Amino acid sequence: MTADNVEIDLVVERPKKPLLLIEIKSSQQVKAEDLQPLKKIALGLGECELVCFSNDPHQRKVENMMIYPWKEGIKKFFLAE
Repeated sequence: MTADNVEIDLVVERPKKPLLLIEIKSSQQVKAEDLQPLKKIALGLGECELVCFSNDPHQRKVENMMIYPWKEGIKKFFLAE
């Protein structure tokens, strides 16, 4: 959480990759305005990968942020292939 009470759900450090910032939403249709805290925190951190896990039925991009159905996001970022 920042001084102006902005928070995100997960910050993941990955070797030799940018920080992964994850916002988790229960919505089935996440809107750009729902991801403003994610964007705001990323501004002060430098290079980051911004993603949202949600109940959206399909993967999509909003501005510079990827939205993943939550199961797909977990597979992509946390399960070894």
